Amino acid sequence: MTRIARRCLMLAVATTLAALLSGCDDGKVGVELSADPAATTANRQIGVSIEAITLQRDDGSEDRIKLDDPVTVDLLLYNGRTFTLLDAESLDAGDYTGIRLEYRNPQNDDGKDNYVIDGNGARQALIVDADDAFTPLDLTVKKKGKTYTLQLRIDLRLSYSENSNTDERHLAPVMRAVRDTKAAKVSGSVKDSLISGSDCKDGRNTGVGVTVYAFNKLAEGTEPHDYDGSEPRAIATTPITGSSGNWRYNLPLLPPGDYTLALTCNGDIEDPTELQSDEIEFLSDTHDVELGEGDDDDKDFN
Repeated sequence: MTRIARRCLMLAVATTLAALLSGCDDGKVGVELSADPAATTANRQIGVSIEAITLQRDDGSEDRIKLDDPVTVDLLLYNGRTFTLLDAESLDAGDYTGIRLEYRNPQNDDGKDNYVIDGNGARQALIVDADDAFTPLDLTVKKKGKTYTLQLRIDLRLSYSENSNTDERHLAPVMRAVRDTKAAKVSGSVKDSLISGSDCKDGRNTGVGVTVYAFNKLAEGTEPHDYDGSEPRAIATTPITGSSGNWRYNLPLLPPGDYTLALTCNGDIEDPTELQSDEIEFLSDTHDVELGEGDDDDKDFN
């Protein structure tokens, strides 16, 4: 081998090695999915098929990550735990401001990919009304080989609906997204006297339908209301759990920010497709809470 040939070979090897090392320095992203409970508890499963995840950069460009194979997730199983969509996928350095899930055959009504198992055990088609909008995200990726884990949470109360006239089931995903190390949480107790009266129970057992809604902080004089397509729109909800003397709520995986919490006795009639009021009434006692990165705050309804 001539000196020139050896020099060319060495240069090629060095260039290839540099490229490989540069790839090792890329950031990585992991994605976990969970869900807040639906308004109706009659269904046994709400399954969706996810085939890709798209992240949006601050300059408007997009990075689409296609899963090796579409994955089916029963969202009803993932309130207290998470489903791993991505483990550690390479992602270019930069600032990312949005994220979107892409569903397989979202408008198909055959129930093959997206489906509901109803209370009778029958499989029903689920139409996913997903648009091109991105869920807000605050993520900066640096080329240090670090893995950034994102927590995505779909609020089924604000997303899932059933049309009794057409017997159709729809999911218009309302999702929040936050990096795991920045995720905040607010929880607290709910006093018995607020929810044990006949007006709140309305013929039901105590606690049924009682729900805490979280809004971006409401301006003075602005009243909370149901998810009817107008502002202010709730970004998260949760039913209370427990029993007499020990009622509690828990709102996890909130992005840092300022919120208003509101309590209602009839969150079980929430219908996100109803563009007029669902006649959901909120108690006058609301709470404002400021959540920083990783905060775990406590706000009681007394």
